[in-house]
Amino acid sequence: MGNITERTRLIRKGSHIIIDSPACQRNPRYWENPSKFDPTRHLGQAGATKGPGYTGFSMGVRQCIGKRFAEVEMVSLVVNLVRRFKLLPVPLEGETFEQLQKRYEKGNEELSFTPDNWDIRLERR
Repeated sequence: MGNITERTRLIRKGSHIIIDSPACQRNPRYWENPSKFDPTRHLGQAGATKGPGYTGFSMGVRQCIGKRFAEVEMVSLVVNLVRRFKLLPVPLEGETFEQLQKRYEKGNEELSFTPDNWDIRLERR
């Protein structure tokens, strides 16, 4: 489907990060028929995955019994990244610190399938 391009998003200190697993399955940017349940869309040659990854935990009574464990694992990943690395903003080419700061301040919290141009550099603590 569409090309995945690199994007940059600055995250303010104290922000809440949410991984929206169901949205990964329903993004028309990646899937021709995003509302249809079709696990085979995630298989390439010899079972390799393609697209943004399969997140088929489902919901309700048929949800995966490992869903809660996976949610804890996701939180653990983010916590360990933040504990071990500084998350630093990456300026655009030729952008001054003041311009970067102004761009950072324009950010807002919203549901978005295609975030703006934001990069984060991880620097070991």
